[in-house]
Amino acid sequence: MIRPSPLVRRISAAALVACGVLVAPHGARAQGCSWVDPTRSAQSFTIPGQGQIWYLGGPSIRCTDGVRIQADSAVVYPQQNMTYLMGSVRFRDASKELTSDEARYFSRAGRLQANGNTVLRDTLQGSDIRNGDMVLLRRIEGRDTDQITVTTGSDQVRPVARLTMKSAPPEPPSTGRDSSAAAEAPPLPDRAAPTDTVRTPYVVEGDRLFLQGDEYFLASGSVVVERDSLMAYADTAEYDQVAERMLLKGTARVEGETYVLVGRTINLTLPGGEMRSVRAVRDAVLTGEDLRLQAPLVQLFLRGGAMERLVAIPLPGDPASPPATAADSADLARPVAEAENFQLTADSVEVLAPGEVLDRIFASGAARGESTARASFNVASLPEIARPDWLEGDTIVAPFS
Repeated sequence: MIRPSPLVRRISAAALVACGVLVAPHGARAQGCSWVDPTRSAQSFTIPGQGQIWYLGGPSIRCTDGVRIQADSAVVYPQQNMTYLMGSVRFRDASKELTSDEARYFSRAGRLQANGNTVLRDTLQGSDIRNGDMVLLRRIEGRDTDQITVTTGSDQVRPVARLTMKSAPPEPPSTGRDSSAAAEAPPLPDRAAPTDTVRTPYVVEGDRLFLQGDEYFLASGSVVVERDSLMAYADTAEYDQVAERMLLKGTARVEGETYVLVGRTINLTLPGGEMRSVRAVRDAVLTGEDLRLQAPLVQLFLRGGAMERLVAIPLPGDPASPPATAADSADLARPVAEAENFQLTADSVEVLAPGEVLDRIFASGAARGESTARASFNVASLPEIARPDWLEGDTIVAPFS
């Protein structure tokens, strides 16, 4: 231990007792703590009803479990197992570092409350959270993992989290069309798997953020998610690292470089942190440069962040879709695709767009296609039903290349 100053040395016995109650959680896993140089000063008072209270100037607290705490000043309440830290607060352990204007630490509960210019960094993963009022429940006996809750503070600045995830593993070559469509299609050209190993973080902003360890994340309140060219919006966003997915609920919208996808619920699959699939359920609408697709369920398949193909189907018969809580006739609607004065309706629609360039559309099951490209050449005397060109069949293939 660093040799204390004369003032600290005169009260060292009481100081060690107070800090032991202050910092170390109770139980078998409790660790001893003490304040050390360069703590500037320490004074003790007894207040009726609150017992002995310590006032520390420039406290520097060190614990045998690796925790380090510093601040401009602190007030220690041993009977309440609480320390009030003020000014340039810095709290560190083996995996995290928190800084703030002020904080309260309840040692028995392993609870740290911080507010004012809060910044929490994950020193192992590289993630961080900024702004808002923060509550950190540390991993102690009876609590298997850290829990973090952040809410918008009195300054009305919303918390923002930067989540760093692992790079995606190599993707196998595409095999072409999805089995939900009946027509045959050639496989997409193979592409080399991305070699970039830089882990680009997801930036998440919301009114309230909750994290449980490094496996679960929930944001609520007008959530915004950003990563590279991806933008996503929803009432809530839930990230599960074990399942490798992000679920957007309520007014959900995902924007890519060449498309916008909306739906009541959107599920993003993120193997290794790389977005491979985007699935919009109920009232799903995809709008692209050359295509508009509407269906109860629309699913995009991506490679290297670019859309390669998509499938649209009704909800009944799809076991992976969430069940309806009430009768919803929109779930029975057939997909409708519109592109270049051409409309296609069928039981299922699949679009191939390698490199996000529209190549062809497959429609299966009582398919009907209408083209209005020659409508300007029709005479006014023709009835409305006779003006568009149309085609019906079990399967229709519409090439665009």
